[in-house]
Amino acid sequence: MKIIFVTSSLGFGGAERVISELASEFSKQHQVLVAITSIKQKESYSCGSAAITYLSEASKLSPFQKIHKLEALFKKWSPDVVVAFPDPCSFYAAKAAKRVGIPCICSERNAPRYSPTNPLMRIVRTWSYHLATRVVFQTEQARDYFGKSIQKKGTIISNPFQQRSSLVRKPEEKIISAGRFTPQKNFICLIDAFSLFHVWFPNYSLTIYGEGPERINLENEIHSKGLDSYVFLPGFSDHLESAFASAAIFVMSSDHEGMPNALLEAAAAGLPCVATDCPVGGPRKLIGSNPNDILVPVGDSQAIADALKKIVANYDDVSKGCEGYANQLKESLSIGNIAHQWLSLINSIISNQKKK
Repeated sequence: MKIIFVTSSLGFGGAERVISELASEFSKQHQVLVAITSIKQKESYSCGSAAITYLSEASKLSPFQKIHKLEALFKKWSPDVVVAFPDPCSFYAAKAAKRVGIPCICSERNAPRYSPTNPLMRIVRTWSYHLATRVVFQTEQARDYFGKSIQKKGTIISNPFQQRSSLVRKPEEKIISAGRFTPQKNFICLIDAFSLFHVWFPNYSLTIYGEGPERINLENEIHSKGLDSYVFLPGFSDHLESAFASAAIFVMSSDHEGMPNALLEAAAAGLPCVATDCPVGGPRKLIGSNPNDILVPVGDSQAIADALKKIVANYDDVSKGCEGYANQLKESLSIGNIAHQWLSLINSIISNQKKK
């Protein structure tokens, strides 16, 4: 089988990580090509044995040029199926695949009610899904946001978990979080929650891994609350596994998410987790069935602080329960299981194409 993935880059990002892991897994038995629509650059993720090609080595391309180049690539490579995400790559690929007569799978990776914020990009996204053969959603809530015609094309597949290392957990008095420093992640709320929690447990620290446009606002918030010696922003980390090994609790404070990879990795590492019960239901799907993890209302810093206090007060029992849940999560969301679900979808599409 020949599969082409289309994405904007293999840099930092949850969608890009999923592309790289699926491409790597599929390349063990199939011919896989990853087509990148942005200018050639140093990439963060590997794709195993999959080939990688760039639509442009140096100069930026217009949307029409990207569609034209993808169309030429599809004709040359003759894939059985194209898989494309995130937006606007979905549109470029779906449009080109439609012209060539190749089935295309798009995938919604965020909370569609809130992202993208640009009205034109929202129209483009919906158009992409109408052009696509099938659309993969991470949760039922994300699928049900769209109209019936797109819902009928929908398939629910979660993000995969791929264990990169196996570290023995030795938790210290540390709370961690991770994500881009954007308003969506609402790290201001987390810092406020930590300031409340810190009154009860002054020896604990908070480390938020990531980078982004909100850094100055976060630094100002930390300073205004007198937490400079307790809250740290070290930047992005390629090795969150080691941070998970020494942390006591992971917190996700987002206003909305798709299927948050950092929360998935933390829960799979056995960390007790506190997360907002935000749209489109990704956190609830990941940790809602674990009685030791805690979901809290969006934007409620007091609820986060209370949840942290509850976990710390019963830490040994909570931690033991989370370790047991982690084993279940790693099995159900293993890259092998998730890749099998994708391949089942691809095979059904190819089978239907042959019947036409």
